[in-house]
Amino acid sequence: MTTYFISTTGNDSNSGSQGSPFLTFKKSLETMVAGDLLLVRGGTYNQSIRKFEINIPSGTSYTNAITVRNFTGESPIIAPGNGTLLDLNYSSSGSLHYLILDGIVFDGQFTNESIFFDGVTVDHLRFINVTIRNSLHQGISGFDGSNSIEIIGCDIHNNGTNPHFDHGIYIATPNLLVDGCDIHNNLAYGIQIYHSGAGATLTNGTVIRNSSIHNNGEGGNTLNHGNGLDFYNNTVYNNVANGVDISYNNANFRVYNNTIYGNGGSPVAIGDAQAQNAVIDNNIFWQNGINNITSNGGTFTQSNNLTSNPIFVNQGSFDFHLQSNSPAIRGGTSSLYPATDKDGSLRTTPPDIGAYQFLVVILPPPSTTITCDDSLPWILVSSGTFASDTLLKTVNFSVRPARWICLRSLREINGNPWTSCTEFMGVMNGLSLLQTKGILLLWDHALITEPPTDAAVAFRIYRQDTPTGLFTLIATVPYPIVSYLDTTVIAGSSYSYEITAVDYFNNESSISNIVSGVAPSALQHSVWCFDSQELGVNNGAVNAIDGLTTTFWHTQWMTASPPQPHNIVVDLGTVYPLNGFQYLPRQDGTPNGTIIQYEFYICDYFISKGRVMNAPIMQPILAM
Repeated sequence: MTTYFISTTGNDSNSGSQGSPFLTFKKSLETMVAGDLLLVRGGTYNQSIRKFEINIPSGTSYTNAITVRNFTGESPIIAPGNGTLLDLNYSSSGSLHYLILDGIVFDGQFTNESIFFDGVTVDHLRFINVTIRNSLHQGISGFDGSNSIEIIGCDIHNNGTNPHFDHGIYIATPNLLVDGCDIHNNLAYGIQIYHSGAGATLTNGTVIRNSSIHNNGEGGNTLNHGNGLDFYNNTVYNNVANGVDISYNNANFRVYNNTIYGNGGSPVAIGDAQAQNAVIDNNIFWQNGINNITSNGGTFTQSNNLTSNPIFVNQGSFDFHLQSNSPAIRGGTSSLYPATDKDGSLRTTPPDIGAYQFLVVILPPPSTTITCDDSLPWILVSSGTFASDTLLKTVNFSVRPARWICLRSLREINGNPWTSCTEFMGVMNGLSLLQTKGILLLWDHALITEPPTDAAVAFRIYRQDTPTGLFTLIATVPYPIVSYLDTTVIAGSSYSYEITAVDYFNNESSISNIVSGVAPSALQHSVWCFDSQELGVNNGAVNAIDGLTTTFWHTQWMTASPPQPHNIVVDLGTVYPLNGFQYLPRQDGTPNGTIIQYEFYICDYFISKGRVMNAPIMQPILAM
């Protein structure tokens, strides 16, 4: 791979090095071969990139692509003042594959489109962190069978002069991905997926997710012409007409886990009989002009859509995260929902309705230390209050690696100085680790960025149950999860595992190294430390992890009553990717010691202060 440089002060007679950059994209691109990188220095480039003017090379894969990227910390602007800025029209001749544009601003003042692609021989174009603005007509458009286009993390705004025909994105191609984009203030629709006269095949495999589509002059999105399209984890708000239109020549389009707010028309409008079998689930519809789904004869099913006040954090500033008392929490159907939300946080089962999953706020590291052990570098993950009842309390948060977990009591239900706890344990993927048998798999996933590869969207876990048996698929977990707890094992039996990664297009990687282990009868945990316990009536700290609801830990009360706060620390035995914890108050009918205000801390590595460890601490590939 060779890295070249281009600058507004360069010269095409130069070598293209950092100290001797090229001046034009023509010279730069025609010098490159598959696998090369062009770093674009900041400034405004009064030139275009057009197929009929430049012989643009192709890559052979995303690991061997042609990559054009902004120089770190600089913002290059392509603004020639006329014509299409990036014209990749190969409809009549030639081909283009595996081209990556990253961090470039396309300013289309006085141009028809900023970016245009066309032709069945165009595929695997990736636009990352690109700004597309100020075009006379479309921001980005593409047609006629171009395949596998990715628009990721882009800002597409203020495009168009015709209020009905000029959109931020106007594309009709199969396997389109729009992910994590901000699409706003375009004159017509934010996104139009449409091809006049085309059969219902053109937009198959299209995915639009994790994006914000807002303040567009007509509707937010119009989705047409295809069989199978997914639209999820999006916020769609303040568009003049409908939030989402599903109209022409389509079938099996799915709109789920979106937040659709404050649009002038319907949140979702189904067209006539050309629209068949749409699925509309787990969406928040709030304060739209017509706050329910409308149909002009098309068929659809719907489930678990919320049309009452979802109790956003701050809808006035368009913060559509949920407050703790939102009716959207755990209100979704489990039959169809994404593994993560718009922020990338794991969803629960059942999921929350809308684009965001409610999570306990992760606070910065504390200024205090845990009184029973200050040798561990504690991180405060969550704090708050528990309901004043005896039910099991579960607190969820984004995945955090932890070997040690600490429950800190700040206030007792009646203001007394003592603390009690029947059971306390970490949670992984919704499963309490207390007395769970299983084999924990942990793996690394490295994304090659120079040049980039297709990102993994999932991992497949295969298991061999006998030394000579076949490896069979036992689970698929979504990225970014890089762990799996296999609980379908028999204590004392040996198992082997291998793992593969899967990308957007269902391409599967080669297998990982094979690891083997023997299933234990239960996961091994221990009480690491505590600040107080009452042994006079067998209320020792070990009771908090014994799996029994008839025993409990209680701080001293017979001969002394140490004041709050109180701490108990559990050593999980190895590092687990936790996404929650559970606290069970005492179950004997007496409320004494019940925690009402808490803090929860984690630690994933050890700083020795004279304490002797029985085994080295590391994050293994396989742990039991």
